[in-house]
Amino acid sequence: MIQKKEEIKDHIVIPDTNILWFKDKSVVVNPEFDSFWKRYQNDSKLDLVIPEVVMGEILFQQSTSAIKLMNKAATNIKEISSITNFDYSHRITASKIKSQIKKRLNKWAKAHKSTVIATPITKINWVEIIQNSIWRTPPFESDAKNPTNEKGFRDALILETVTEYCHSNTDDCQIAFICNDHLLRKTTAKKLKGEERFSVYESIDDFESYLKLQHEELTDKFIKSILQRASRKFFQLNNTNCLFAKEKIRQRIIAKYERYIEIPKLSEESGSALGLLHLDKWEPASGGKYLVGNAQFVEIEDKNIYHWSTIVTYVRQYESKPLGVLSFGASLSNDHLLILPFHISWEAKVTIDAKFRSTSISNIEMKKNQFIELTDDLRRRYAL
Repeated sequence: MIQKKEEIKDHIVIPDTNILWFKDKSVVVNPEFDSFWKRYQNDSKLDLVIPEVVMGEILFQQSTSAIKLMNKAATNIKEISSITNFDYSHRITASKIKSQIKKRLNKWAKAHKSTVIATPITKINWVEIIQNSIWRTPPFESDAKNPTNEKGFRDALILETVTEYCHSNTDDCQIAFICNDHLLRKTTAKKLKGEERFSVYESIDDFESYLKLQHEELTDKFIKSILQRASRKFFQLNNTNCLFAKEKIRQRIIAKYERYIEIPKLSEESGSALGLLHLDKWEPASGGKYLVGNAQFVEIEDKNIYHWSTIVTYVRQYESKPLGVLSFGASLSNDHLLILPFHISWEAKVTIDAKFRSTSISNIEMKKNQFIELTDDLRRRYAL
């Protein structure tokens, strides 16, 4: 019988900027984070702690976006003035925008009872930071656009903030750092390897899987063990016995969804019917690749049948080949990216020593497929 746990431990949750960031700036933070927080804050005893740099980055991103819109509006107002021969103006200023967004962000933080922790400036080894910057030591790295430049200063400050907080915090609790940036996540995990109560998670879903298992009253050691083993059981590079290879996931995806790869416009955000009217042709600019996410826990059936979900994402870059002057409304020069996320549902019998037996695939379903303009952010995210 699997060991039971007496009670759920308190958790301090520290999100990186990429966990709170959201494309639509009309909302304060990623709605998925807010939904997650609402579901688990009380039952899982969560406290939110946000590094000062993370709050600053969100403020900068939202302010910059709003100021760009203000400048665009000013240009339009100027054009209206020239047409009407009347001097129109607006009262919006960059400083007012920044101030109002800061108030909105602080209101959100207060509603979530969060603590914003300052960067430990006096305790940072600045000589080490400088050397790490010079030699591109993680979390510093060379800029992909210009290899002679380095980037990573803000990440380095977040790393120092999280490290100092873990060393100085004396509460009887676990500390979870949720970070979608591979380099910062791995560097933080390495630096705080000796902190038993500290854990890093790649996504909200990863941390939620841990909390779900915690609510099953399983021991902390058992939970972390099966989460690691579940991901390896589903996929492990060059392992022909992993579920991905044994169940021929790649071949099954191609057999069922090949049409979406051959006709990428089927996944256009504007809708496949409209997209297919464009007379330009999209040709692959690179080979497609499969990215396998971590296994997410779903539920337990009959005490030892564990249900899981793993997202396998197919990505491929395409370039347009116009067929002539009739290709109206098409993007003639910008490369596009096809993103096909496949949700793989699977199950396994988990033994008392965290071994996986009788694994099998129950369903493969494509959700939220996209065919969108390839941006620098997408290049970084999918390592293109």
